[in-house]
Amino acid sequence: MIDVAILNTSEDTIALLCEIVTEEGWSATSDYIVEFRRDRQDISAFFQKHQPKVVIYDLAVPYEENWQFLRECVVPASGLSHGQFVLTTTNKGALEQLVGQTPTIELIAKPFDIDEVVQAVHRAMGVST
Repeated sequence: MIDVAILNTSEDTIALLCEIVTEEGWSATSDYIVEFRRDRQDISAFFQKHQPKVVIYDLAVPYEENWQFLRECVVPASGLSHGQFVLTTTNKGALEQLVGQTPTIELIAKPFDIDEVVQAVHRAMGVST
Protein backbone atom coordinates (compact mmCIF):
# COMPACT_ATOMS: atom_id res chain seq x y z
CA MET A 1 0.00 0.00 0.00
CA ILE A 2 1.28 3.44 -1.01
CA ASP A 3 0.58 6.59 1.01
CA VAL A 4 0.30 9.05 -1.89
CA ALA A 5 -0.25 8.63 -5.64
CA ILE A 6 0.68 11.63 -7.76
CA LEU A 7 -1.08 11.96 -11.11
CA ASN A 8 0.06 14.90 -13.18
CA THR A 9 0.87 16.04 -16.70
CA SER A 10 4.33 17.49 -15.96
CA GLU A 11 7.50 15.51 -15.27
CA ASP A 12 8.95 18.41 -13.25
CA THR A 13 5.83 18.72 -11.11
CA ILE A 14 5.75 14.97 -10.49
CA ALA A 15 9.40 15.08 -9.39
CA LEU A 16 8.74 18.04 -7.06
CA LEU A 17 5.66 16.46 -5.50
CA CYS A 18 7.42 13.10 -5.04
CA GLU A 19 10.25 14.90 -3.26
CA ILE A 20 7.83 16.79 -1.00
CA VAL A 21 5.88 13.64 -0.17
CA THR A 22 8.93 11.51 0.60
CA GLU A 23 10.48 14.27 2.72
CA GLU A 24 7.36 14.04 4.88
CA GLY A 25 8.02 10.33 5.32
CA TRP A 26 5.24 9.09 3.07
CA SER A 27 5.67 6.54 0.31
CA ALA A 28 4.78 7.72 -3.18
CA THR A 29 4.06 6.53 -6.68
CA SER A 30 3.29 8.59 -9.75
CA ASP A 31 2.10 8.49 -13.31
CA TYR A 32 1.01 10.73 -16.15
CA ILE A 33 -2.70 11.50 -16.44
CA VAL A 34 -2.51 11.41 -20.22
CA GLU A 35 -1.52 7.72 -20.09
CA PHE A 36 -4.88 6.93 -18.48
CA ARG A 37 -6.92 9.36 -20.57
CA ARG A 38 -5.59 7.83 -23.78
CA ASP A 39 -6.13 4.27 -22.50
CA ARG A 40 -2.44 3.45 -22.59
CA GLN A 41 -2.73 2.33 -18.98
CA ASP A 42 -5.62 1.00 -16.94
CA ILE A 43 -6.60 3.37 -14.14
CA SER A 44 -8.31 0.62 -12.14
CA ALA A 45 -5.22 -1.60 -12.33
CA PHE A 46 -3.08 1.33 -11.15
CA PHE A 47 -5.23 1.83 -8.05
CA GLN A 48 -5.55 -1.89 -7.35
CA LYS A 49 -1.77 -2.27 -7.49
CA HIS A 50 -0.85 0.77 -5.37
CA GLN A 51 -3.89 1.30 -3.12
CA PRO A 52 -2.94 4.88 -2.17
CA LYS A 53 -4.40 6.59 0.87
CA VAL A 54 -4.39 9.97 -0.91
CA VAL A 55 -4.17 11.06 -4.55
CA ILE A 56 -2.63 14.36 -5.65
CA TYR A 57 -4.32 14.97 -9.01
CA ASP A 58 -3.63 17.82 -11.43
CA LEU A 59 -6.58 19.40 -13.18
CA ALA A 60 -5.21 20.85 -16.39
CA VAL A 61 -6.96 22.43 -19.34
CA PRO A 62 -9.41 21.60 -20.77
CA TYR A 63 -10.87 21.79 -17.27
CA GLU A 64 -14.30 20.43 -18.06
CA GLU A 65 -12.95 17.28 -19.71
CA ASN A 66 -10.38 16.66 -16.98
CA TRP A 67 -12.93 17.32 -14.23
CA GLN A 68 -15.30 14.84 -15.88
CA PHE A 69 -12.49 12.26 -16.21
CA LEU A 70 -11.69 12.69 -12.52
CA ARG A 71 -15.32 12.25 -11.47
CA GLU A 72 -16.23 9.40 -13.84
CA CYS A 73 -13.01 7.38 -14.01
CA VAL A 74 -10.42 8.27 -11.40
CA VAL A 75 -12.53 8.57 -8.23
CA PRO A 76 -14.58 5.39 -8.86
CA ALA A 77 -11.47 3.40 -9.89
CA SER A 78 -9.59 4.50 -6.78
CA GLY A 79 -12.26 3.45 -4.31
CA LEU A 80 -11.40 6.64 -2.39
CA SER A 81 -13.75 9.41 -1.36
CA HIS A 82 -13.46 12.90 -2.82
CA GLY A 83 -11.93 13.98 0.50
CA GLN A 84 -8.88 11.82 -0.15
CA PHE A 85 -7.93 13.83 -3.23
CA VAL A 86 -5.76 16.94 -3.29
CA LEU A 87 -6.31 18.75 -6.56
CA THR A 88 -3.77 21.05 -8.15
CA THR A 89 -4.35 23.44 -11.00
CA THR A 90 -2.68 26.33 -12.78
CA ASN A 91 -5.83 28.46 -12.72
CA LYS A 92 -7.92 27.98 -9.61
CA GLY A 93 -10.33 30.79 -10.53
CA ALA A 94 -11.16 29.28 -13.92
CA LEU A 95 -11.58 25.82 -12.43
CA GLU A 96 -13.88 27.07 -9.66
CA GLN A 97 -16.00 28.88 -12.24
CA LEU A 98 -16.57 25.49 -13.83
CA VAL A 99 -16.98 23.25 -10.78
CA GLY A 100 -18.06 25.74 -8.11
CA GLN A 101 -17.13 25.57 -4.45
CA THR A 102 -16.81 22.11 -2.96
CA PRO A 103 -16.06 21.39 0.70
CA THR A 104 -14.63 17.92 0.09
CA ILE A 105 -11.90 18.66 -2.42
CA GLU A 106 -8.84 20.81 -1.77
CA LEU A 107 -7.89 23.10 -4.65
CA ILE A 108 -4.34 24.42 -4.70
CA ALA A 109 -3.04 26.84 -7.29
CA LYS A 110 0.42 26.57 -8.83
CA PRO A 111 3.17 27.59 -8.33
CA PHE A 112 3.07 25.28 -5.37
CA ASP A 113 3.25 26.50 -1.85
CA ILE A 114 5.00 23.44 -0.42
CA ASP A 115 3.49 23.90 3.03
CA GLU A 116 0.02 24.18 1.52
CA VAL A 117 0.47 20.90 -0.36
CA VAL A 118 1.79 19.13 2.75
CA GLN A 119 -1.08 20.43 4.88
CA ALA A 120 -3.63 19.36 2.26
CA VAL A 121 -2.21 15.81 2.20
CA HIS A 122 -2.24 15.74 6.01
CA ARG A 123 -5.91 16.75 6.00
CA ALA A 124 -6.76 14.19 3.31
CA MET A 125 -5.11 11.48 5.42
CA GLY A 126 -6.92 12.68 8.52
CA VAL A 127 -3.63 13.51 10.22
CA SER A 128 -3.39 16.63 12.34
CA THR A 129 -0.21 18.71 12.20
